Amino acid sequence: MVSLLDTYDLVDKAERLVGQHRLKEASQLYAEAARQFKKQVSSSENKEIQSALTLLSDQYTKRSEELLVLDRTKAKLPVAPTSSTPPSPTARTRHESSSISSSLASARGGTMSVNLSDTAILYGDDNTSSGDPVTRFQVAVYNLIRAPNVTIGTELQPMKQIKPSGKSVEELEIENAALKQLLSSYSENMSTYDSFHKKVKTSLKHYLSTLKREINQQESQIKKDYENKIEQLYKDNKRLEQQVGSLKSRWDALVESAKKRREDQKSSSSAD
Repeated sequence: MVSLLDTYDLVDKAERLVGQHRLKEASQLYAEAARQFKKQVSSSENKEIQSALTLLSDQYTKRSEELLVLDRTKAKLPVAPTSSTPPSPTARTRHESSSISSSLASARGGTMSVNLSDTAILYGDDNTSSGDPVTRFQVAVYNLIRAPNVTIGTELQPMKQIKPSGKSVEELEIENAALKQLLSSYSENMSTYDSFHKKVKTSLKHYLSTLKREINQQESQIKKDYENKIEQLYKDNKRLEQQVGSLKSRWDALVESAKKRREDQKSSSSAD
């Protein structure tokens, strides 16, 4: 079975492929990561860890499906008519901006959202979850570091294909609108991630404080148990020493008595 670290490596590779716009390959890696997380559920008997792994599997399955939809949508976009003259860099930029906007609008909808309720369930303030403190802390952090569910708003609409030749006022307006939409979406995403990271920082402080408190409680209990055991052993040792002293006194008395009897017997024999 692939280890948890290897599975996270798959996720990292998929993220890099997304940055390179290789969406289909990234989708395949996310799907494989989801399968590996699902396989690892049965490798632990801790229900909290099983729940965390199941959530990760569902998350990356969903992400894989979204990337597939996005890849198919990009493939269906109309291709600009070819020209004997290669398009200028400015025209290529306008075309890519239009394609990205259209693809994002078609593939994803809704609003941005960040949900950290799963971590609150797995590592609540009442600390009633079973297992040792370190295990509970690990499970909470596994869920906490999951990226927020960021989606692009529905206001992005597919735009008309910009011809690669010329640069009219209308084309500039369309290009400007596309860039504004992308900038707005990226700003919204950055705001979501910033909020998410602040919540992660706050939650980690709380979790570390809870972990430290529980470990201190554990260590105090262990220390108390050892002290009680040492005290009991000291009492037992003292009692045994008293018994040994008593037995030694009796033994010395018996030796002295036997010695005296032998001397008396010798005296009686000499008198006869």
